[in-house]
Amino acid sequence: MSDFYIEFDKESPQKKDQKINICIKGNEKSKFVYKFIEGFHGKWSIIKDFSSDREVLWQPKEEGIYTIMVQIAKDNLGVFEFVLREDFVIGDVDKNLIKALIIDKKSLVIGEKINAKLDSVVSENVLYRYYIKNGLETNILRDYSCKSDISWTVTDSGKYTLVGECKRVNSLNEFDSKKEVEYEVKAIKKVQIRDFKCLNDELYCESEIVFEVDAVHEDNRMILYKFEKIDSNGNSECVQDYSTRKILSYVEKGYGDFKILCFVKDMYSQNKFDDRAVINYSVKKYKEVQIKSFTTDLSSPQLANTNIQLKALANGGRKLVYRYIIEGSKKEDSGYIYEDSYLWNEKIPGEYTITLMVRDESSKEKYEDTRTINFIIDKIKRPAVKMKNVIIDKDKDIIKGETIKIKIAAEGGLDLRYGFDVEKNGIKIQKITYGNLSTIRFKFNIPGVYKINAYVKDKYSEKEYDAHDEVYINVFDYMPAKIEYVLINNNNYYMVGNEIETNTILKNTRNMILRYILKMEGRTVQDTGYIASDKYSFVPKCAGKYEITVFAKNVKSDDVCDSKKIVSILVHDVLPITDTKISCDNKKAKINETVTFNVECNGGKDILYEFYLMENGEWKLMQKYSRKNFYSFMIFNEGIYKVLVLCKSQFSISSYEDYDIIKLKV
Repeated sequence: MSDFYIEFDKESPQKKDQKINICIKGNEKSKFVYKFIEGFHGKWSIIKDFSSDREVLWQPKEEGIYTIMVQIAKDNLGVFEFVLREDFVIGDVDKNLIKALIIDKKSLVIGEKINAKLDSVVSENVLYRYYIKNGLETNILRDYSCKSDISWTVTDSGKYTLVGECKRVNSLNEFDSKKEVEYEVKAIKKVQIRDFKCLNDELYCESEIVFEVDAVHEDNRMILYKFEKIDSNGNSECVQDYSTRKILSYVEKGYGDFKILCFVKDMYSQNKFDDRAVINYSVKKYKEVQIKSFTTDLSSPQLANTNIQLKALANGGRKLVYRYIIEGSKKEDSGYIYEDSYLWNEKIPGEYTITLMVRDESSKEKYEDTRTINFIIDKIKRPAVKMKNVIIDKDKDIIKGETIKIKIAAEGGLDLRYGFDVEKNGIKIQKITYGNLSTIRFKFNIPGVYKINAYVKDKYSEKEYDAHDEVYINVFDYMPAKIEYVLINNNNYYMVGNEIETNTILKNTRNMILRYILKMEGRTVQDTGYIASDKYSFVPKCAGKYEITVFAKNVKSDDVCDSKKIVSILVHDVLPITDTKISCDNKKAKINETVTFNVECNGGKDILYEFYLMENGEWKLMQKYSRKNFYSFMIFNEGIYKVLVLCKSQFSISSYEDYDIIKLKV
């Protein structure tokens, strides 16, 4: 700090044309040069340029508030080290009480806050008043009070003039001093609903229902959404009051026909709503009841006095009940029960019809779905025939001319018989009638897809078969290539200049060739053509998204490829941005003080910064992405402030790479 100060030979205020001596005091032993400047109504005039003189004679010609500025330097080059300022009133001090009327913005939109302050020559025993002029209309914001600053929310568009008046406490005048400043309020672009839809395919009682609304609005505007439900009786219910959530999710307790109304508005709109839309929808009591399958654990026929499990698989409804009716030599009815299985033990041989009925427990219908099966209870003891497996001695992909062996593994029955047939393109080309042999060999000389049906039945069974299974065999002229995996050297973060190597794993490796096509951002960088190597490597020269397409085929193949896989790699030119931290130069800031937030981070290249400020619970974009790593603003109100910074490298396509938030209590 310097010891310099300005001294006038006469006290403020003085009359115009009065000669006033301005003198610089302090640091008399040091050698400096001094430049005297007069400021009046925003215009600066030189009273005396740089010289060693510490005094100057000043004669103001007009009444008003002057600012005397003195620049102090060590030489005449104009690089000054100290600046002094003092205000001086010429004329009636009461008529010039106001130095300036300051507002924080002159162009804003409806709903924004505006802050203003009257800067007066004296700070004690002064009253301040604010009002707004709009054409011939005048509205008082605040009548005379001791408070010099004011803030309010603009609610109507147009061009306005803010008038600030000032007077002494004991003044009898309407006002002693007055200043005006113009500002413009722009209208908000009307919010319009572009799409309103239900995201559910089917709607059921006690299930979650989701609606989504999409609205067209200006960027960086806070849009509010409200949802109101109306039932078939006209009763309405507010499901969600105005909030920023544009996806509504709720559980519907009832069923029937409903309407959902969506109201949308800008947070600062004076309208009850800016736009609205409606969806008519129906909620079912429950999902339709459907029987998927009705089976028995043992196949028909079975011996008398055998435990047979009836199994039902159904879906839909909220809580299902099942009814099993068995009709034949005698009738058995389970009535509706909650169990999806039923144990049946029949002692009388004969033919039986088993009926399954299913409904929701709340349904008044006899049933909502039904299914019937026939079953025979036999006198002769005949264990159930079950096919355990169909075993093949080779892979299901073979080359023409090869022979495969197929074996049926089965159990049950008294004396089992085995049969086979072969299909190609849905046509049976070979059939092996039932016999004692469970194993058979097939030779395929023509390429194609073959279906082999395996059958087993008891010697005494009158059915076409008691158990059945099928397998598919693919026959080729040569064994086609099949890529199992494309492995990349283990690195989660790939950078320019680092070698990237791939290793292709094939199911069959003999007589296989591979082709690698490298693309960067969709443009082909390299095409190896078909080579015998299962390894490929490259060194990226620039950052971006790389794509490696791997083709594989047998050397005998005439196709472009037998198998193909694509892998994508994101290559970076710098390390990611990390350790982002915001620091504040004034953590104990007060109203009307300026605070500056600085950002530091690691990594990245040509880093850009975007700042958001939360005031009164509202986030606002204050500085779009730029190279400026600091943000400053003046505090007009007490409360909690938050500053959010988003960071990213200049050429990053991401919205941001790292961020930090700092809180400031004023």
